[in-house]
Amino acid sequence: EQILYDAVTTERYRNRSANDRGEIGLNYTRPLMDGLEMEALVLSKYAQGAGNSVGLCEGFCDQDNDGIDDGAVSQAVKVEAEAGESIGRGVLRYKYSPELSFEGGGEVAFNFREQTVGLTVNGTPIPLPASDVRVEELRGEGFIQGTWRPFPQLSLEGGLRYERSTITQSGQTDRERTFNYPKPRVLATWSPTDDDQLRFRVERQVGQLNFQDFASAVNLSTNVLSAGNAELQP
Repeated sequence: EQILYDAVTTERYRNRSANDRGEIGLNYTRPLMDGLEMEALVLSKYAQGAGNSVGLCEGFCDQDNDGIDDGAVSQAVKVEAEAGESIGRGVLRYKYSPELSFEGGGEVAFNFREQTVGLTVNGTPIPLPASDVRVEELRGEGFIQGTWRPFPQLSLEGGLRYERSTITQSGQTDRERTFNYPKPRVLATWSPTDDDQLRFRVERQVGQLNFQDFASAVNLSTNVLSAGNAELQP
């Protein structure tokens, strides 16, 4: 619980939140034959939480900053959310020689977040954009890469990842979009001495979305409403 007071006006705010989180995973590695190894990973995360904020102004209350007293104002924001992530990954590693090795595999992930936001002013519900939102992402990725050490001081690595994701939004807005991203990567490492190392890397990275940004958020202490954006993309 957090209580805030405004030093200039008579406004005060009370924020409360509670969250529960859980995570379980399994990592399995096994040699298949000479130089060949497999690794499997399964991971699942789940979280749920709720929060409420209450703002009260009883003296001079200028909620819209127009210099006019709006009278006593009470505001309340309630947020409920649950989110989860499930990942499955498989990797094969082959060491052809001490100087040359290869790696390839794939990953499938499912993420979701469901959130509702409610705002009342003096007991009257205020409609909000994107106040009831569920966002899901199904993402798959395949990759292959190789590492070569032509000299003890020089290491070269090259690879390609290909990501495909489908993001579905439901609630007040129904939307589905699919994205495809090739992600090449080249890395060179040179160690001329035991104390010095130079690295050169070129790669394409794709960020992951924050699903909270799809839903609206209200900050009572600043009187700012952040509307959810259904057009976000990585």
